[in-house]
Amino acid sequence: MSIKPPLMELPIETADKGFYSGFSVSVAVVSKIIIAALVIWAIVFPEQAGSILNAINSFILANTAYWYIYIIALFFFTCMVLAIIPASGKLKLGVEGDKPEFG
Repeated sequence: MSIKPPLMELPIETADKGFYSGFSVSVAVVSKIIIAALVIWAIVFPEQAGSILNAINSFILANTAYWYIYIIALFFFTCMVLAIIPASGKLKLGVEGDKPEFG
């Protein structure tokens, strides 16, 4: 019984051709609409947008600053351990028999 590698075949519909080739059109268009709405809101009502976005930023920093520092430290130390241990460079990610996509 062989183990099927996870996340190889996902049922995500992507565009076959055109500007969004290889991307999910619904995700790309919705995200562009949200970003455009935020930009227009910040241009039309700069004081209101500035105060609301500053309040959101202050709330996030007040409640998650220590977690952010811990997570960044964890990523940093993980990268250092992977860089120091020479065997980690020889690890093969993927299915047995797969050839590397890049040299």
